[in-house]
Amino acid sequence: MTVYFVTRFSIFDPSFRGFRLSTDHDVVEYERRLFDRGRLDHKFATFESITLRSVVAQTRTDWRWIIYASDRLPSNFAARLIRLVTPYPQITVRAVPSFREFFGETQSYDYGESFATVRLDDDDGVGSAFVENLQQYSASRGTIICFTEGRLVKYSDDKVVRGEAVSERNNAQGLTAVGLNIYNCGRHSDIDSRYPVVYDSTAEMYLLCCSPYADTQRGFTSLDRAAAKVRRLVFLVGHRPTEARDEVFNFFARRMKRVWKRPWGA
Repeated sequence: MTVYFVTRFSIFDPSFRGFRLSTDHDVVEYERRLFDRGRLDHKFATFESITLRSVVAQTRTDWRWIIYASDRLPSNFAARLIRLVTPYPQITVRAVPSFREFFGETQSYDYGESFATVRLDDDDGVGSAFVENLQQYSASRGTIICFTEGRLVKYSDDKVVRGEAVSERNNAQGLTAVGLNIYNCGRHSDIDSRYPVVYDSTAEMYLLCCSPYADTQRGFTSLDRAAAKVRRLVFLVGHRPTEARDEVFNFFARRMKRVWKRPWGA
């Protein structure tokens, strides 16, 4: 079975409302932030040190990697991406103008008879035996494979720092569809309501990057996570007060739900 990693790389599309960059800002500010030099420098350092390194280190060679990058990526960064992947003939970079074209190309691509597609964000990584472990599911066409065990990582001070182990179901990192296009399977968080899912608990099969530029602000410590939530709330108060109110309400609602679920006396 050929394993196809599929990655979105800074696709510019103001009509796509799946990211905070496009929902929180007007078109001009969205484009400025998406292609900001500081953001792209950090993204490329993370991509090269975590994502790229983890894929090319696979213990098996029956994999391919298709990276869909924005056709508006600044020319120096577009050239940098090509330079990074050129030594690896199994990697292809395709320029797309929008998410509509991205979804269309992933749907029409000829993956062959025996294949699996893997969702891999441009700042996350996979374990070196990822492709090898997937081979046991090659006959499970129509099934989603979720590796539940991973580890937090971040790129800081010019090096990769490993954090705590994490265990999650239906996580996006390395989510795999056997015989299907993973990007045609809908939202990852409730994918088990639409497809049969195998939860594989092999240790450290994905690396979840904690990045200041990611929508989901994960941190190594509870203080990191709290600080990210405060920054988000401050932004909402200044720009979207209704959403700020809803965010606070949902926070306390989740807290109360946890309290009520605790056994009496706990």
